[in-house]
Amino acid sequence: MESVYSIADIARETGLTYDTIRYYEKIGLVPPSERTENGQRQYGKLDLERFIFIVRLRRTRMPIKSIERYMQLAMDQQYESCYNVLLEHKQQIDQQLTEIQSTLEVMNFKLEHYQDMMRLSELGGENFMNNYSYYTATPQAPLPSGFGVTTTAEEALGGRDLTGKIAIVTGGYSGIGLETTRVLAKAGATVIVPARTLEKAREALASIPRVELEELDLIDPASIDAFAQRFLDSGRALDILINNAGIMGPKVTHDARGYEAQFATNHLGHFQLTARLWPALKQSGNARVVSLSSIGIHISGIDFDDLNFENRPYDKYVAYGQSKTANSLFAVGLDRRGQPHGIRAFAVHPGSIETDLARDVSEEELTATSSQYTFITTEQGAATSVWCAANLQLEGKGGVYCESVDISTLVPDDAPFGPGVLQRAIDPGLAERLWLLSQKMTGMTFDS
Repeated sequence: MESVYSIADIARETGLTYDTIRYYEKIGLVPPSERTENGQRQYGKLDLERFIFIVRLRRTRMPIKSIERYMQLAMDQQYESCYNVLLEHKQQIDQQLTEIQSTLEVMNFKLEHYQDMMRLSELGGENFMNNYSYYTATPQAPLPSGFGVTTTAEEALGGRDLTGKIAIVTGGYSGIGLETTRVLAKAGATVIVPARTLEKAREALASIPRVELEELDLIDPASIDAFAQRFLDSGRALDILINNAGIMGPKVTHDARGYEAQFATNHLGHFQLTARLWPALKQSGNARVVSLSSIGIHISGIDFDDLNFENRPYDKYVAYGQSKTANSLFAVGLDRRGQPHGIRAFAVHPGSIETDLARDVSEEELTATSSQYTFITTEQGAATSVWCAANLQLEGKGGVYCESVDISTLVPDDAPFGPGVLQRAIDPGLAERLWLLSQKMTGMTFDS
């Protein structure tokens, strides 16, 4: 409805400045103004509701010529053409919104990255990130333990009685996991074995006493939460957690969240599980967490900018190496957080064992690589896990990478495949960066 409005009225109704209103008058979007006797500028025959709509169009960056065209079409009652003008502009806006959303996602990622870096700086800057001794008083060097590559899991226990202790061994129904379960149970511990395939696990564990079988799928966050809650509801303390389960070498697959399957299963699944079981570990007062890594740390570090291989060709062995480096770094970060509660963490390379882990690797690939390794028995392969989980030689120690039933030697990052741990697999700065990223990816935090 047309009426007479002062420039102050228009400014109040539209939020425009006087200069902008005069500009719109100049280009014909409002009728010419006149001066009143008291010197006020007023606009006659103005349809304010229509003008407010035009202002809104302009705020969406609709070109002046398009607005003028729309106005003329509306005056001529060419409604289909009016519709087409607005639809075309809406489609342009939708495209811009998509681009803006994409830009915002990149900006948010960068902001989170810089927040992480700021947090690292607050924790000690370069000295913190590069000084391993800041994290743990345990040197990354052999004790020596007196054990070696031929030591069996029973021998590695050191004769310790585990009566009354509660242990959880993921994947504890096959390979070195089964041997780990057998030795811990034989020493008196009650061992909970979470498994994805219950029938297969039940058959394998039938002859072992004090074993409880539970359902768990490490690639499914809901399954992890359900398993952990069942254990917490039992009210028991958790003395030993061995994060043993894992996958190796599948074709490129992702979990329901879109995360690469090996990283999701081998690292994120165990990160979430440990976080959910944290109250029970603290309740123990003297708990140990063992994180199964492997020689895969020599294959690859962690590509923090492309964990899911979105911008590089997928290589199942690089993905495996990335997940195993994450397993090692997780132990470093976990040990720092656990020390005030009597919780110590260790990363373990069990050695080269022919197990079901390589079920996704072809026979040709196994044949091609087997000549590079000296294979050991399952009893020997479980030895370092058992040593880290229970041997009193490691009392008061933690945050180290172990193999051949001893703490490993630190070797250069360009060292060939063989004994020793690379700096990138125990670097405290990388451990902290991985920890912060894992919290974001899983939504999990460890309560102090």
